[in-house]
Amino acid sequence: MQTNQPEQLPAVATPGQAASFSPRNFAMLMLTSLLTSPGPTWDLLRFLIIGGFAELIRRFLMFVWSKLENQFWITATLEEWDRSYYWMMMWLSKRPEWTRARELSISTQSFGVGDIASLVEGEEDGNDQNKIRFLPSHDRTASLWYRGHYVRLSRSRVTEGMWTKQVLTMRILARDHKIINQLLLDAKGAWTVAKAESIFIYASDTRNEPEWHLVASRPKRPLSSIILDTGIKEKILDDARDFLDSKKWYTERGIPFRRGYLLYGAPGTGKTSIIHSLAGELGLDVYIISLSRSNLDDSVLQQLISDLPEKCIALMEDIDAAFHHSLNRETEKPEGTAAAENKEEGSKITLSGLLNALDGVGAQEGRLLFATTNRYEALDHALRRPGRMDVHVEFKLASQYQAGELFKRFYKPEKASPKKLLGAAVADGGESGKDSGYVTPSEERLVDIELPEDEKPLPSHEKKPYTTELVRLSEEFKAHIPDREISMAALQGYLMMHKGRPGDAIDGVEAWVQKEKARREKEVKSTVES
Repeated sequence: MQTNQPEQLPAVATPGQAASFSPRNFAMLMLTSLLTSPGPTWDLLRFLIIGGFAELIRRFLMFVWSKLENQFWITATLEEWDRSYYWMMMWLSKRPEWTRARELSISTQSFGVGDIASLVEGEEDGNDQNKIRFLPSHDRTASLWYRGHYVRLSRSRVTEGMWTKQVLTMRILARDHKIINQLLLDAKGAWTVAKAESIFIYASDTRNEPEWHLVASRPKRPLSSIILDTGIKEKILDDARDFLDSKKWYTERGIPFRRGYLLYGAPGTGKTSIIHSLAGELGLDVYIISLSRSNLDDSVLQQLISDLPEKCIALMEDIDAAFHHSLNRETEKPEGTAAAENKEEGSKITLSGLLNALDGVGAQEGRLLFATTNRYEALDHALRRPGRMDVHVEFKLASQYQAGELFKRFYKPEKASPKKLLGAAVADGGESGKDSGYVTPSEERLVDIELPEDEKPLPSHEKKPYTTELVRLSEEFKAHIPDREISMAALQGYLMMHKGRPGDAIDGVEAWVQKEKARREKEVKSTVES
C-alpha cells in the first residue's frame, strides 16, 4: 500500500548560509581537502609549494648579491669601433701578464699604432709587419692588478644583424670612480703617444647601423715630400690652421664652424697625397665618406656626418662620381633618366640630400671637409658655393719646375751634409752619365761647395743635400718634360723604373714622353666618343 508522502522542497538558504558557500570559502575547502588527503595530488602540490618558495629565496639572495656587487665592483663595457675600445685594447696589449697567461689569443693585430702589443719572444727585432703578439683570449675571463686594484676582464663577440663586433668588459674591485677615470686616461695617453707618428683612417659601415670604424693607420707623410707649384701647400695649410684656431671667432659672429676645400684637376696631380700630408701636419684623423656605396642613402649620410668628431678631416673622393650623371641641376636629361641610372648602379644619394648633409641643421661643426673631383664643371653651383666649399684649389699637370724637383728628391743622397756636397762625380768618374749622381761618405770624395742660391732661403727642416751634379741632371731631365702635359704620378712611375739610375732616366725620357702623350691623346679621344 503506497503512502503518498508530500514532496520535499529544497531548502531555501538563509543569508548567513549563502555567505558560507562563497567561491572563496569553496576554494579554501578544496585546498584543505587536497592538503589533508594522501596521494599523488598532495605530493605534486607540496613540490610546487616548496619549489616556488626556494625560487623566491634564490631570487632574493641574487638581488642582495647584485646590490653588494654594485657597491664594491665597477663594471665598464667598451664596444669595437668606438675609439675608447682601441685605447683600452692597446693599453692591455702592452701588459706583461699576457706573456705569462695560460689562456690567451695569438694575433698579428697591432691596433693601428705599430709594435705595441706583447710580442712573442724572438719577434722584437726586424721590420716584419706580421709579428706574432699575445692578447687576452676571447670568451675567457682574465685578471690583472692596476694601481693596487683587482681587475677582471673578458672579450666576447656580439652579433647584431649581419655584423659581428667585439665587446670588452672590465670589472674593477673599487668603490671610487677615480680608479676607472685614471685607467681610461692612462689608456688614452698611451694611445696618443703611440699614434704621434701615424694618422688613423676610418670608414663607415652601413650594412647594419651607420658607424665609423678604424680601417688602417698610415705613417705621417712630411709636407715637404709633396711637390706642387710654389705657394699651394702653404695656402691650404695656413688656411686650415687658422680655421682650427678660430672657433671663438666663428661663435661670436654666429657663423657655422665649418670649412670646406674643393681640390680639382686631372688625375694623378697630388690631390689625395696632400690631404694625407695635411692630416699628419695638423694631427687629425681622416674619415672617408664613400658616396658611391650602393647602400648609402640621404638619411644614412646625414647620420654619418653628424657622428663625425669635432676636429677631423672628412674626405669625399671623386665627388662627381657619386652620381653617374652630372652633379648639376641645370643638366638637361629626359625625365626619369637620372633616377634610372641611380637605380641601375645602386646609388641612393640625391643632390639635395648631399647639400643638406654638408651644411644642414644636423651637420657636424669643427671638421675640415675635403672633396676631390676630376670634373669641376660637372658640379652644381650650389655644391661649389662658399659655406660648403670655401677654398677651391686647382691641381694642374706637372710643370717643368715640379719635374725637376721630383727628379732631385728621387735621386738625392740618403746621408750627406748640406755643406759637404759632391762636385762633379759623374764628370770625373761616372760612366756615360749613369752614375747615381752622388757618393757615400765612406768613399771620401765629398768636397766643400756653396749651396745654390735658390736653396739658401729654405727652412732648416727642408734643406736638401743635393749635389751640384744632381742639380745639373735635374735641369737636363726637366728640359725634356713638356709643361702641363704629364701628371706627377706618371713621372714618378717612370722614375721608379730607373730607381738609382738617373742617367738611364735621362737617356730614355724623350721616348717615354712621346709614348705618354700618345696614350693620353687616345684616352681623351675615347672619352669624347663615349
